[in-house]
Amino acid sequence: MYDGQELRMVSKELRRSIAWAYKWLGRFDKEGLEGLKNKPRSGRPPNVSQEKLSKIRTELSENPSGWKAKDVIHRKTGIR
Repeated sequence: MYDGQELRMVSKELRRSIAWAYKWLGRFDKEGLEGLKNKPRSGRPPNVSQEKLSKIRTELSENPSGWKAKDVIHRKTGIR
């Protein structure tokens, strides 16, 4: 099994807390590699459709000069 010294070393190398290391190890011991995958979280659903988000991401990734948030808001909504 793993001892506290190993977990402290791993958490330090990954620049994570020891609590994170114990949580990660617990998930791995319980579920194997599947336990380490991100799981859906509850919360408020976005007000923007997935289609619109996809278009915004595409435009931002294709623009070499880099956009600022206010540029995106103005272009998509007309609000300055």
